[in-house]
Amino acid sequence: DLGINVVWSPDSGGGTRPSSILVQNCASFSTASLEIDADGARNAGIRSSAMHFVWSWNERETGFLTDEQAHRNVGEVLGKLGLSHHRSVVVVHRDTDNLHVHCAVGAVDPGTGLAYDRTGLHRRMAWAEREVELANGLDHDRGLAVVQDAGRETAHVRWADPHELAAVRAERREERLVRQERRSFEGYRERDGTFERY
Repeated sequence: DLGINVVWSPDSGGGTRPSSILVQNCASFSTASLEIDADGARNAGIRSSAMHFVWSWNERETGFLTDEQAHRNVGEVLGKLGLSHHRSVVVVHRDTDNLHVHCAVGAVDPGTGLAYDRTGLHRRMAWAEREVELANGLDHDRGLAVVQDAGRETAHVRWADPHELAAVRAERREERLVRQERRSFEGYRERDGTFERY
């Protein structure tokens, strides 16, 4: 088989999509999806047998992070969330400007058959991500949790105050509007390449 708990890079596509894959707590890569679904079938109270997470690093970090480091960072976040013993498939992509990772994690504990408690998951994930960024010397994202005193010995994670959250939301709203405008412009260009009507 392709190896479990070992990072491997597929030959197809020149290793660009995906760049590498890490399968954990499964019998094999070929059966990972079936095993996650089988765990989900043991618990009738869940909607989906897997949770899907995406992490992205900025262009500066994309330049120096290896696939192994990306897998390790994701593993640390999953560990802080209490998901390290769940079945997972983590895939690294390098086909965009930013290195990004897709992670499918089983929603049901394979040992106990209990569903993962997703209460406050966004908050717990934001805190875990900031802790991993701080521990590994990565740039700090802004959101529900922020790093106070970044770059100093007193650096620590804290919850964002309402003013910081409002600023982040406004910035992300502006980014969404710019993306929508760009898509709209590209749509006009595809329909009428000359723009004679405008």
